[in-house]
Amino acid sequence: MDSYILGGIVKNFKKIQGLILKYKRDIYIFIGMVLFSTIVCINFIRPHLALDTYCVYSYSSQELISHFLLSNRIFSALARWIFDILGINFIINTELLVLAGILFLVIFYLQEFLL
Repeated sequence: MDSYILGGIVKNFKKIQGLILKYKRDIYIFIGMVLFSTIVCINFIRPHLALDTYCVYSYSSQELISHFLLSNRIFSALARWIFDILGINFIINTELLVLAGILFLVIFYLQEFLL
């Protein structure tokens, strides 16, 4: 039984290795774009006190969600609601959303670049 599991692991490893070799150029482009986007957006990852951010620090979670909905920021309200359920505070919320934004920026750029 153990040799069967080990054989499956080796087979999957060889499949992954083959995919890496096949898409090596695309992987390098993706890593390069992640590094470039991170360098460009590094100032947004650190907590900063923009006027909007400074004002919402004093809001409760429900007031913050209402503020986002009133200013037509549906995705921010949805993210704040989900992070509120998970118990994640506002500062970590903003940092996670910036990192997700960088990742989406790279993915959309690569989609345009590779197609």
